Amino acid sequence: MKSFKLKTLSVAVLLAAGTNAHAESIDLFTTDQATITSTITGGSFNIGTGITTPNLTPAAAATSTVTTAGTDIVGGERDISVQAIANHVTATGDSTAGVSGSTFNFNNDTGVAGIAQIQWDGTDGDATAGDTTSLGGIDTNGLGGFDLTAGGTLNAFQVVTLNADADWQFAITIFEADGDINNTNNAWVKVTFDVTEVDPLGPAHISYIDFAGFGLPGQITALGSPCGAPAASLPAGVASVECSAGDLPGSIGTNGVDLTNIGAIVADFNTGDAKAVSVDLTLAQITSTNVPEPSSLALLGLGLFAAGFVGRSKKTA
Repeated sequence: MKSFKLKTLSVAVLLAAGTNAHAESIDLFTTDQATITSTITGGSFNIGTGITTPNLTPAAAATSTVTTAGTDIVGGERDISVQAIANHVTATGDSTAGVSGSTFNFNNDTGVAGIAQIQWDGTDGDATAGDTTSLGGIDTNGLGGFDLTAGGTLNAFQVVTLNADADWQFAITIFEADGDINNTNNAWVKVTFDVTEVDPLGPAHISYIDFAGFGLPGQITALGSPCGAPAASLPAGVASVECSAGDLPGSIGTNGVDLTNIGAIVADFNTGDAKAVSVDLTLAQITSTNVPEPSSLALLGLGLFAAGFVGRSKKTA
């Protein structure tokens, strides 16, 4: 497992922020959700060469939905999907995801590469994985115009991570609610982070992702117009910033979303072209909060989630 620690803020400051009274729950993970499993058969071993040919045929995805009458899940429902997409060893393996003990857990057996997604999109009862080009089960108006900023008092995501391992990518997509509620004209911003494995440092820690990276066009323009920008121009740890317009190759768009009018929030785990193998992840909660002077948390405040973490290698069974 990998333990995460933020380099740029002291633990004392982080713990104080964790008790900030001005916070809005995205998901506290206090509502359990039974573990779902996607099973993939092993690759083939050639006795003559001693080489295992991976099984690169994705397994069937598993999905799960849970609703709550409480306020621990924004919109009252959490949709989870998980899919094993490759197996680099000969033994059959699993990718699993679920919520228990106030934590979200995403785990892959040794040699298995899997992906997972959480959708916070209201009570649609559909956990089918989707993205910005093929929505699947994402109801982009499901949160009905949720104000992520709580009237302008909140300015960042707060992510409490207990552990993770290997090098992998994580993405957050925010969809703006669409006035005609037909899921076709929603503005969106998707930010993908690199999480790089290094040496171990400490257990659970808190990280922040500044809302300015997702916000209205004027906010993004003032901070460098990252939509569709070449990766080399983005903060360390940020793999890409994509927007619903202006993100064609070679262009830099200025579109963002109105954070006071949100229709859906989606988190993707182990994204990108190269899927990490044997990844395990445990999250304790995701909230929106107020961080003093968030612009001081590096450009857009986005690199902190990835570049500010350290961890250790996963031990094979």
